[in-house]
Amino acid sequence: KIINKNSETGCVEAFTPLSFGVTTNEIATCKIDYEKKSFDEMISTIGLRGYNHTAVLSLPSKDMTDSLVIQNDGNYKIYLTCKDENGNANPAQFIFGFCVEEGPPSQTAPIIVATSIPETSPYVGYNTEEIGFNIGVNRPAHCKWDTQDKTYDDMINIMNCGDEEAEMNLQMLYECSTTLKGIVKGDNKFYFRCKNSAEGGKANTESYPFTIKRTQELLVIDETYTSPKETVRGSTENVKAELKIKTKKGANEGNAICYYGEDDDYEGGAFFKTNSYEHSQE
Repeated sequence: KIINKNSETGCVEAFTPLSFGVTTNEIATCKIDYEKKSFDEMISTIGLRGYNHTAVLSLPSKDMTDSLVIQNDGNYKIYLTCKDENGNANPAQFIFGFCVEEGPPSQTAPIIVATSIPETSPYVGYNTEEIGFNIGVNRPAHCKWDTQDKTYDDMINIMNCGDEEAEMNLQMLYECSTTLKGIVKGDNKFYFRCKNSAEGGKANTESYPFTIKRTQELLVIDETYTSPKETVRGSTENVKAELKIKTKKGANEGNAICYYGEDDDYEGGAFFKTNSYEHSQE
């Protein structure tokens, strides 16, 4: 059970990011869903393949959640299942149980919770001049952006926002989309503000700044350090091999997440040791 110790009811706050997850005893991939399903049918993968798996949701108010999660005497559930490297999934699903508080007044200004490009790695390709960009807002809203820090009313560019419950994404956020244009080499700063879509709703008094970094060069795999370079052989049915590569140029001196697979769909997933300039996978 997820219990909010700062609330008399123990319920989690509505429209506020909630982080939860599990640690597995071996390398695994984990998924969540609002209904009990098989691993392959579950709607959302959380985190990267590995040992630690975290989901972040922003739950709507109590009166909006009936169609999104299973309700049982006022409580809600999220189901989680993990699968290991050999394709074995948990026989019994892990269940997170919680209740949700009433939401804040409908006129409250929205909060920008997430961006489609992570703030921890805000890089785009070296030849990118414009890019699609989404923000996730904790409640129905109208949003705008500009290259200068202005009030909501003075901002020029209007975003396309979904304000219906059915348009919430898997993080229970309302998405607003746009195309950021005029990206040049180096740092490109953009400012975002949103206004509550309810009648009389308030707008943000401060902008949400986001910096897009356009890289100087194309990311490449350094073939000098790639191994193995020859066929790996052995006398047993299963032969252990370790894939190793290094990346350079691109963003942050070659820092990257690398993937592998038996063909171009990369079904093997990300290298176990990655998110650096050195990558390896047994």
